[in-house]
Amino acid sequence: MDSVEAMATLVSSGCFLAMLPDHYVRSVWRLRKCKAVLPEHFSLATHIELITRHGTSAPLVLALLDFVDQVEREPSPPVAQVAGDTCDLRQVSLCA
Repeated sequence: MDSVEAMATLVSSGCFLAMLPDHYVRSVWRLRKCKAVLPEHFSLATHIELITRHGTSAPLVLALLDFVDQVEREPSPPVAQVAGDTCDLRQVSLCA
C-alpha cells in the first residue's frame, strides 16, 4: 500500500499491522496507543542523497548538512537475519 494515511486508518481499527514511520505515529492522535513491535529486530533504512551548490553559505543549508553528517556517523540498530538475507525494516506499529 502506498498511502501512509490509509495504512494508519487500517492500523487504528485494531485489526491490522503496518510499517509506519515513528514521526507519523507520534503526530496522529488516533495512533497514540500504538507501540513498536520488536524494534531491535526490524528497521527501515532510507538512503538520502543531497546535492548543493559548490561553496554554498546559506546557514540553514549548512546546518542541514552538519546534521546529516552527524546522523550518518551514529551506529545503526542491529539488523535481523532472515534465511541468509538481511531484513532491513525499522518500525512496526501495533495499536492496543
